[in-house]
Amino acid sequence: MAGKGEFQLDHEGIREILNSSEVRAMVSEVTEQIAEKARSQLGDDIDVGVEIYQTDRPVGSVAIKHPGGVGIQLKRGVLTRAAGIVGLAVSGK
Repeated sequence: MAGKGEFQLDHEGIREILNSSEVRAMVSEVTEQIAEKARSQLGDDIDVGVEIYQTDRPVGSVAIKHPGGVGIQLKRGVLTRAAGIVGLAVSGK
């Protein structure tokens, strides 16, 4: 039990919220927004892929589906810029 001025995290409650249909919908929506912003920077000849999947919580992934996709990202920062446009902060580990 937490004492005065302390608190205890409700890990099960947090897990329940993270796996809710509302959070899954938000993840999907933001992932699609990032993909659309990336597509607008790349043009029609370069495919941008979207994947929504589940680990211990919902996850969205956006990728430049082109043999030179990594180079395009390194040189132009397309995905980083797209994420920033929709309000996400991207940082390296």
